[in-house]
Amino acid sequence: LDAGADVNAYDADGCPVFFYSAGTDDEKLFCMMADYGPDLTLKNKEGSDILKYYIMEQSQIIENYPRRNLVKMLIDHGAPVSEETVECAKQYGDYHILDLLYPQTKDCFTELQKQYLEGNAKKANLILEHQEELSETDIAIAVIYGNQQTIKILRERQIDFSEIKPEERPLLELAAWNQNLETVSAMLENDRAMFQPEKTAMVTEIYDNDDVDFLKYLYEKGWINNVGRMSENAFKEYVSAEAIESVKYL
Repeated sequence: LDAGADVNAYDADGCPVFFYSAGTDDEKLFCMMADYGPDLTLKNKEGSDILKYYIMEQSQIIENYPRRNLVKMLIDHGAPVSEETVECAKQYGDYHILDLLYPQTKDCFTELQKQYLEGNAKKANLILEHQEELSETDIAIAVIYGNQQTIKILRERQIDFSEIKPEERPLLELAAWNQNLETVSAMLENDRAMFQPEKTAMVTEIYDNDDVDFLKYLYEKGWINNVGRMSENAFKEYVSAEAIESVKYL
């Protein structure tokens, strides 16, 4: 790149070079390439821009979710966001990034959904209590972006959180990937059966996002085994992901 290579050049597979940062889920690589003038409106031969490409690539790996940090970084650097982007996220069950897409796609959401995505949980909860019909999307957004009161209201309405899985994405995992410890803890403390330590997507969230608060919560509440019993291979996952705060805690 310093020698003049074009970061916007297409490879033999029809992808602009800077797409590699999204394909490898590598923030540092994207930050480096961002210094060389990538045109984030460019599309690959399938017609996907880098944000849509990132969502699709990450979502096709069973234990992975698109990371909020990289989604925000792509948007901040000019990746286009449209109704098509929202539909792509919903198609793969990636409701935990909808608030990042929301500012440019407000017309895609109902009033209840808007309030949660704008961070107005108190107002949203009032609507939640009185709205007669709730769609799966309403419930998912409420759980992912709400608070403890939200979970209480949904329980009173006889909502079974384990039954709602947008595109097979469990609500507990989606809330965790949004780093919403308030709703995660509210769900877990009312139903211990929801948490399955073998579900690697929960662990992946911790080291992919260096979510030390969630890690501390799980250990202090006894949801996962004592730190001293972690295997060497498991610990290596945290180190290789450069989850510095989590490594310090462990």
